[in-house]
Amino acid sequence: MTDQDQVELLEAGVAEPAGLTVQTATRTVVAQVLGRAVSLLAVVGSTAIVVRQIGVTSYADWATVLSIVALMAFALDPGISPVVVRRLTQSPEEAPTAEALVRVRLVLGLLALAVVVGVTTALRGTNSALLALALGAQVIPRALVLNATPWLQLDHRLHRQTSLEAVTASTGLILLAIAAAAGASTPVLGLLGFTVPTTLLALLVRRELRRTPSLARAVPGPQRPRVASMLREVVPLALALVLVAVYTRTFVVFLNASEDSDTVAKFLFAFQFIEQLIVGAGIVAGAVLPLLAHRRRSADLLTDEVTRNLLAAITAAGALVSVLLIALSAPLVKVIGGPSLAGADHYLVLLAPMGAVILPALVLAYVYVAQGRARSYLHFNIVALAVNLIANAALTLTLGANASARISWGTEALVMTLAMLPILRADVAGRRTAALMVALVSVTVAAAELTAAGVLSAPIAALGLAVVVVVLARSRLAWLLDAVLPERFLTSAVSAHPNSPPALDARFGRPWPLPRPLAGLLVVALALGAAWTFVTPALQAPDENSHFGFVQYFAETGHLPGDPTRPVFSSEQTTASAGSNSDQAASQITARMFWTKADYERWKAADRRLPDTAPSDAGGPNPASSNPPLYYIYAAPAYLLGKGTDLFGRLELVRLASVLWLLVTVAGAWLLAGEVFARDRGAQLCTAGAVALAPMVQFVSSTASPDTMLFATWSLMLWLGVRLLKRGLTPAGAAALCTVAGAACVVKATSYAALPAVALCLLIAGLRAGALRRPLAHWRPIAAAVAALALTLGVYVVWTRATGRAVSTQVATVGGQASDSSLRDLLSYVWQFYLPRTPWQTDYPSIAPTIPVWDYALKGVWGTFGWTEILFSGPVYLVMGAITLACGVLSFLGLWRDRRGVDWAVVAFLALVVIGLLAGLHYTEYRQLKGGASNFFQGRYLLPLAPLAGLALTRTLRWLPSGRQAPAIAISLAALLVLDVFSLSLVLVRFYA
Repeated sequence: MTDQDQVELLEAGVAEPAGLTVQTATRTVVAQVLGRAVSLLAVVGSTAIVVRQIGVTSYADWATVLSIVALMAFALDPGISPVVVRRLTQSPEEAPTAEALVRVRLVLGLLALAVVVGVTTALRGTNSALLALALGAQVIPRALVLNATPWLQLDHRLHRQTSLEAVTASTGLILLAIAAAAGASTPVLGLLGFTVPTTLLALLVRRELRRTPSLARAVPGPQRPRVASMLREVVPLALALVLVAVYTRTFVVFLNASEDSDTVAKFLFAFQFIEQLIVGAGIVAGAVLPLLAHRRRSADLLTDEVTRNLLAAITAAGALVSVLLIALSAPLVKVIGGPSLAGADHYLVLLAPMGAVILPALVLAYVYVAQGRARSYLHFNIVALAVNLIANAALTLTLGANASARISWGTEALVMTLAMLPILRADVAGRRTAALMVALVSVTVAAAELTAAGVLSAPIAALGLAVVVVVLARSRLAWLLDAVLPERFLTSAVSAHPNSPPALDARFGRPWPLPRPLAGLLVVALALGAAWTFVTPALQAPDENSHFGFVQYFAETGHLPGDPTRPVFSSEQTTASAGSNSDQAASQITARMFWTKADYERWKAADRRLPDTAPSDAGGPNPASSNPPLYYIYAAPAYLLGKGTDLFGRLELVRLASVLWLLVTVAGAWLLAGEVFARDRGAQLCTAGAVALAPMVQFVSSTASPDTMLFATWSLMLWLGVRLLKRGLTPAGAAALCTVAGAACVVKATSYAALPAVALCLLIAGLRAGALRRPLAHWRPIAAAVAALALTLGVYVVWTRATGRAVSTQVATVGGQASDSSLRDLLSYVWQFYLPRTPWQTDYPSIAPTIPVWDYALKGVWGTFGWTEILFSGPVYLVMGAITLACGVLSFLGLWRDRRGVDWAVVAFLALVVIGLLAGLHYTEYRQLKGGASNFFQGRYLLPLAPLAGLALTRTLRWLPSGRQAPAIAISLAALLVLDVFSLSLVLVRFYA
């Protein structure tokens, strides 16, 4: 097949048997990034466990070994896989077999292990040799894993290797947690947490290799000459990439010589995030390489407009990655590193410009490879290594870690500059591209330096950098978003005619990515949610004082509240509550907030007299301190963004951050209706609109409360469960469902009630897929589900055990109350919740004026605002009750009428979700009543089921003739909007009239 034939095939969207289509490349990148994200979560979890288990000094040994292991793992396959793929594609007779390369891989692995042990012993002393051997031995099975990569990539199966890596990384995290709980030594932790899982990965990947079709394309013949020829082709690229790995990590030697163990540990902790960034940049560059190679057939890449656009866009994307590193530096260190690594965020900020330089630098490397000029790129890296060594010797040894951070990204910037010189010299367009890339890197460096110097706070600097990057490179970023779509990138990347215009630049407008009804709903929901955040006075929502106190203490200190020796609320919050009268106004319809100017001035004077420690002097066991921490971790950056404002300004920012989850809730309801009603746009609009415009969903989602994230995770969980039942069991579907379910449990303990329904969903989907007949053929979805739960709920459970916190204090407390209970007694309580008490039943004391289901459930779902003291008039609730009953009855009758076409597995899943939540709430309240407490049940606890209420409304309206359904949907949503505005007016009258 000639080159022209290959190009024509690719232009038609048909790949060669051994080639990569753009669709496959995109899928590979996405799968690898997702897999790396899961693996990164495992690394984060393992780091948190190890730091707390072995202490800072020993962690310096651990981090040194891991840094050298990362260096060696990167050097195991710097250029072999691309060369093997090229030969298998273009000249299979020159490609060695997988078995022939095993010896090469093993030699590289043994050499890498020797380097790890030797360098670690030299840097950290002989006491670290055993740890280096146990932790570094993972490079040998890693070499065998890499041996399978070319053949899996050739058959578009690299995502399978990535999935297996995520599963084994999760397994390693579990083994590490068990070993830490058992008090194992540091070498044993390294062996079980890293080396054993990597060995398991090598065995699983070898199994995949035996099954991949391209393995059969091997051409018989002597292998030694092929291996030797391949190695000669690999040498220039290999040396260049090895130099990249070396000069990005040579700081380890100089850092250990100039700083103490505490500083080394902090710097290496920060650099772990940069290592993951380098891996991600390699994934992107590797996926771009085949496209660049095809583009090279029709254009000189160094003068090609498409290549220039790609480089500028990649630089802008890298700068946005730097934005994330700057913005999240403090929360990442606080959450993952803990107090022992406080200060590591300073080094992470200084290293942040690496994002803007490593992505374009590695893409440039493959530009030179595609050009056939890998030797030139090698020369650039030789220069960079020399400069790096001189700079580290002159600066790091005298100035320490601060200089080392700047040298790390500066060296990569030097390589990028040298590689850009031919583009710069080509023409005016090339100089403009180079100028844009320099500007993007410069503003990134400026933001990092201003943050590190304390001139700007991290959130402000990150926000400013993001705005500048988008303004400078908005057209290139739009171009990049357009380019990732397969049909456009395909026609431009493999254009057969040298003079044809680059299709990527032809237009970058895309069809509106969201259905217009959904987009409109999201805009309305966001506007109403923002209105609620401003209308509801500070701390005038259920438990908002406790939730905000949790956010404040965590954001200020990085610790979770619950210490009985500390105050419940900070002195800043206590002063603000007293100055605004928020505590006295809570639940008391006659009490008013203090609004006058004199009240404000008195509070401001009192606030100015507070010490600098006033925001962080809390930490006691407030009512929210027993909650899982995920929402509070999410809200902390919003709080920190307002560090220059007063407490009320920070509370408002936290509320606005909460409103964003309302959009996720609405989108989840839209997707759920799409699965249930076969993507009927009217049904989706009705279901999602009922959720978006429900007054209580709006009110709760606009407060500082984990409930807003709970609604979103449940909405997604319901959609993913139904989707799995409708579309069949897949690893991705099982993993997505269990990830969301596990995350929901780390948001609020209420979500444990949904786990039985999730298990039922997986069981039914597995039975439908034939897992009972062929269990071994369906191990991937099972492994994906287990890994997803392990990385969310499992990590949380292990962390709580390691830190001595209860998984759910509420559940533990309820479980320990009132032993004199029975099933008959429980059923009697449930009866009295929904119906009047009969003469022979035990009376359960309740503060409900009538029947609890009416006073708590129905009123609480439709509207009880403030601290539940703001209510509609009685007739309004009667109308709402009638509507609720009608929708419930008619939706059930509709199911029965259409029973032949109903997927009863979906009904069973959704029903078990409802039953599980009600059972959990009733059992909790029953135990509390038996223990002498008052009512627990509140209507807002049922709001996670709001998408199901939307489905019920939609199903009810389907009784109407098809021609009248659209007007009925419009009337229903308009009525909800009026009710929402009426609810806002009630709050306005209560607090402001």
